[in-house]
Amino acid sequence: MPVRNGELYVDDAIRSVCEQTYPHWELVVVDDGSTDRTPNLLSRWVASDPRIRVIRQKPLGLVAASNAGIAATQGEYIARLDSDDVASRHRLRIQVAVMESRRDLVVLGSAIRLFGARRGILLTPMTDWGCRGRLLFENCFAHSSVMMRKSCITSLEPLYQASTEFSEDYGVWVRLTKVGRFANLPLPLVKYRVHARQISREKAERLRQAHAEIVTSMWRSWGVDVSEDRFLRVRWPDFGGATYGEFLRDARYLSGALGPLWRSRHAPHVMVWLLLVVARGSLKAVSARIAEKANR
Repeated sequence: MPVRNGELYVDDAIRSVCEQTYPHWELVVVDDGSTDRTPNLLSRWVASDPRIRVIRQKPLGLVAASNAGIAATQGEYIARLDSDDVASRHRLRIQVAVMESRRDLVVLGSAIRLFGARRGILLTPMTDWGCRGRLLFENCFAHSSVMMRKSCITSLEPLYQASTEFSEDYGVWVRLTKVGRFANLPLPLVKYRVHARQISREKAERLRQAHAEIVTSMWRSWGVDVSEDRFLRVRWPDFGGATYGEFLRDARYLSGALGPLWRSRHAPHVMVWLLLVVARGSLKAVSARIAEKANR
């Protein structure tokens, strides 16, 4: 559990680990240079449960904190939980049982339940085929829900890479496709908190750029040559600087350029993703048009 200035929510996250029905856990919390009350809160938890350890470092960022936490773990399975999320009481028991029964799994995630500013359940692909197909375009795991088999990831040290910061988990799953199989459970084993402090506009732009770099790099390995800018224009269209017609032309070009993927076993994923991005782009274009008329 990496954390920086998490005084508002970190108690809830740690408490959810302490209340697990699976007792054989350790919690490694990496305090990434917190300047609020987080260090005091963590000290109280360490005093209350010997299974909790805290690593304190200067503010080096989420990638460095995540790698430091993984390096400090001692168990065979590594479960991730963000400091503003909450694990269900049975999360570890269920995931360990599945990982024990399926030795081919490298990463096991789950659906998540949104709470806070948004409500609902977010489903994730259940099968290895579904996960790999989703990874061609988007992240296939909710980061805070994953459990990884440590013996399978040590060859990739450092697991998280600074070059993919803000989309660092996506980069990890792409690299792990060569190591073993993936799966997600349909049960919402984590409550994912949606709140205003999660990501700034500047970080959102950097996340999108990192995402585009990962996707287009993967596509090149399939023989698909599409620029990062073209992907960004289709995935996150800006109708303040482009027209709806230009968006549709980019989408049509992208559909044709994805020919090698159309001819693969992931053709259904290509179709679904393209339909979704066109639908999202169309709704965004309508919203932009309505806002433009309202401002006149």
